[in-house]
Amino acid sequence: MSSTTAAEQNIRALERIKDIYGDLAQVPTLSTGRIQRSGKIIQISSVWDNHALSLNKNTKTQRSSVLEKVNDAGELRLISTTSLPLTNYDSQTVAYSPSNSLVAQLITIPDGKDKKQYLKVFDQNEHLEVLCSDLTSQKKHGLIYGVGSAPFGTLKFSHGEGHVLYCAERNFKTAQFFDADLEWENDEKMIESKVGKKFELHESWGESCADVKRPLLCIVDISSGNVTALDQVPQGISPSFAIWAPDDAGIVFFGLSDEPFRLGKIACNNRPGTMYYYELSSATLHTIGRSNIAAEHPTFSPDGKTLVYFQRYLVKVKVPWPYDGSTPSVVIPIVDEVQRACEFPGFSFIQKSQRCWTADGNRLVVGTAWRSKMAIWAPDDAGIVFFGLSDEPFRLGKIACNNRPGTMYYYELSSATLHTIGRSNIAAEHPTFSPDGKTLVYFQREADGPHQATMECVKVPAGYGVAFSVLNRFSKCRCQQFLKKIMSKSHTQTRAASLLAPVNYSKGEPGYPVKIKVPWPYDGSTPSVVIPIVDEVQRACEFPGFSFIQKSQRCWTADGNRLVVGTAWRSKMELVAIDISSDDVVRLTNHSQCHGTWQVVDVCDDEVLAVVSAPNRPPALLLGTMPAKGDEDKIVWTRLDNCSVIENRKNLLNYSWRLVGFNREGETPYEGVLMMPNDGDELPLVVVPHGGPHGVSIAG
Repeated sequence: MSSTTAAEQNIRALERIKDIYGDLAQVPTLSTGRIQRSGKIIQISSVWDNHALSLNKNTKTQRSSVLEKVNDAGELRLISTTSLPLTNYDSQTVAYSPSNSLVAQLITIPDGKDKKQYLKVFDQNEHLEVLCSDLTSQKKHGLIYGVGSAPFGTLKFSHGEGHVLYCAERNFKTAQFFDADLEWENDEKMIESKVGKKFELHESWGESCADVKRPLLCIVDISSGNVTALDQVPQGISPSFAIWAPDDAGIVFFGLSDEPFRLGKIACNNRPGTMYYYELSSATLHTIGRSNIAAEHPTFSPDGKTLVYFQRYLVKVKVPWPYDGSTPSVVIPIVDEVQRACEFPGFSFIQKSQRCWTADGNRLVVGTAWRSKMAIWAPDDAGIVFFGLSDEPFRLGKIACNNRPGTMYYYELSSATLHTIGRSNIAAEHPTFSPDGKTLVYFQREADGPHQATMECVKVPAGYGVAFSVLNRFSKCRCQQFLKKIMSKSHTQTRAASLLAPVNYSKGEPGYPVKIKVPWPYDGSTPSVVIPIVDEVQRACEFPGFSFIQKSQRCWTADGNRLVVGTAWRSKMELVAIDISSDDVVRLTNHSQCHGTWQVVDVCDDEVLAVVSAPNRPPALLLGTMPAKGDEDKIVWTRLDNCSVIENRKNLLNYSWRLVGFNREGETPYEGVLMMPNDGDELPLVVVPHGGPHGVSIAG
């Protein structure tokens, strides 16, 4: 095999890897989700991320799902799921395709002194990105006009939904005086080079359209992202209100006259121009009706047989289509004068939506002027509960390390007093109060050992008691005065306080433990263990202890006794319910069949929102209803979308996976995730080892 052939094969392999990664990047992953309930109707709002490769940034889309609770047994019926694909970038224009399945977004991102603009097309049915094209780098035009540049700014799908129409600034390249390729002896070429005209003033259309000087209509092909500029529209005509003709054979627009000068358009509907039809196949520009009129808001009837627009001196007119050159007929004439407030005053300040026709295709709906018409709040908001990390002896990473030492604290706002909860020098995380506010629950471990060792679940007892603080460097009299001051600031519940016998603390200094009744029921005792640390398990179905704990903002069931969290379970993330009344834990997922890795998103009453994924399954959002205690393994999950992402990405998902058990030195069991293509006989083996408990490789 020649080196050239080998190099070509390497390029083809790299190209295939690039294409596969590009397809994978289109599959979104869940960012956040929220449950909203109103009687039997449940609405789920979720935000999804995917990496737009040409942007080199993550973009976000939003989905809204509506479900109905069919019966008291928890059966759910999915009514609809709709994507609302909006990114967090400014200066964006959004357009929907005629079928409502595609959404196009114009995204503008600052790039130094310049701006880069991208067109992102999102499929609402498939819930994935179809196109994210860098329009600026193609250098077919200048700045694209957004919604703020109406009526020039436009973003419209073709009726076949394969192309998008927009309007941008025409490129205007000028030569520099000392460019090497200038032919000074050729007068004609020197005139074409526009040398010396770089700083020549070009009028804009003013008002909010300061960037609109030489508008140019452009079309982008959704399948390729390639841009075609309609350069054949003569300069001196500024296209506005551009729309597609019914058969996608051309573009209809109102062309404003640049001469004698460009004046503001947004607030002035008297600027002269002509209604045009640009035929794409022949690059021919046809005049509709007469010239030197003022017109706006062209729109085609749903059957594509009639063009309707508004013009001054004739007002609302209609044109039969395909256009045969006839004069437009008047539908609603100009109103000169009205006598009563209830009389139609004529069209002015017209406002029209993208979809504006009724189902019968005869009625057009518009608007017109008609006269003037990790710390958490304590339950009673009296203080803050937080885990305070120790800065000494040094600060180390915390995100991937749950062994950093610190103390759980309660900061009382009225007295500015800091109370220690439990003992110091522990590692803790995820504090949360039960819905009734009587129990604080969190996870803790010793502050030593591996970074992600298992933790125990603890609770702080309910009921009023005492909180202990220490007042040292004070005399007994001053301590009593301090206590009276604290009591006088009480604004929540009656309190009582007294000093206990002095105790010698560090450096031999005496201190007075203070017995205080506080509104949040913490009695200063050691938190009790709900679920202890698990040292060893014999079988895969046994609970392995809490590690890599994942908790949503809302995490309690309606009874206030069960806390839903995610935790690592061998090579998966599972959802479990912790019952703080009976001190037990049960698994909610992967019972009869292993579906992959789970993550809790939100809990509202007894509804649990979760996302599940597997090596050959993209993330899917599901909603389940928590059964009664003891029946948690019978929870039924309802998908909030269809499986079309899987069906349309079989080239990416055409492989199988399973969990494989191993033993280290014949004694220590561990697990691996084996993934194999469904096609092929002899396959190379790639091993990605990862030791624990610092980390874990999961099937997701």
